[in-house]
Amino acid sequence: MESSDLRIFQQVARHKSVSRAALAMGYVQSNVTLRIQKLETELGISLFHRSHTGVTLTSNGVKLLAYADQILQLMDEAKEVFSSPDIPMSLRIGATQTVSASHLPAFFTAYHKAHPSVSLSIHTDHHEALMNKVVEGSLDGAFISDQYTHEQLTAAYAFAEEVGIIASREHHNLTDLMQYPLIVNQQSGCPYRTLLERWAASHQGIPTMFIEFDTLEAILKGISEGLGISLLPRCVIPPSSSFQYIELPETYRTLTTQFVIRNQKNPPLALRNFIDILNMKKTLAKC
Repeated sequence: MESSDLRIFQQVARHKSVSRAALAMGYVQSNVTLRIQKLETELGISLFHRSHTGVTLTSNGVKLLAYADQILQLMDEAKEVFSSPDIPMSLRIGATQTVSASHLPAFFTAYHKAHPSVSLSIHTDHHEALMNKVVEGSLDGAFISDQYTHEQLTAAYAFAEEVGIIASREHHNLTDLMQYPLIVNQQSGCPYRTLLERWAASHQGIPTMFIEFDTLEAILKGISEGLGISLLPRCVIPPSSSFQYIELPETYRTLTTQFVIRNQKNPPLALRNFIDILNMKKTLAKC
């Protein structure tokens, strides 16, 4: 049994498709199929249920995936530990635009000071896409809302942050605020958007209009121009006289963000070190 066969098997299991796994790995589909068949012949078992929509693991496939994950993780860690100093380790982290703007700079700064040889990269996307990328293995971990869960993921760290209504200075009270549109993210599952809608509903003053933007910068610009109001962490308010921050009742005041990774007994060394930094530097999550 070769490690390369296990890695191909692992990718097919994660993507639930031979063709998608082949595309992700840069292999010819027929080669992936042959390697899976070779592995099944060698072990004398069937690893996948096959259908026109893709593949799913058999009970034996589930057992082998657990072993494959452990074996490949240990092999990757050994390569990282004994790799040449000229070939640095890497860490691929996912986050929403809001978390990227508010908390990641402090997290990355602390990590880089402790592990300067590790190459860091950040991928921004919405919560569900980030969760799926961690499951598929294209990200080592991601910061997502605690309302998202997956059987193949575990939360290695979490923090609560204060959120409130952000408006321009020209809006003076809640009565005024409820007359303006809600400026929200385009993703309907955005936790900030969901909480803002709940708060608006509690005041029986749901605005007749939602204005959707796809970036945090656009949302803040719209607020500063008096276009409407939004709900965001206190951390992201620019140091400008154009904004005012309005505290919310306790029920609506906090949202929890979790850092999720794949279920694994031995995460890669670079990832373990990042989690250690998060847990040692909990104060970094404060605004």
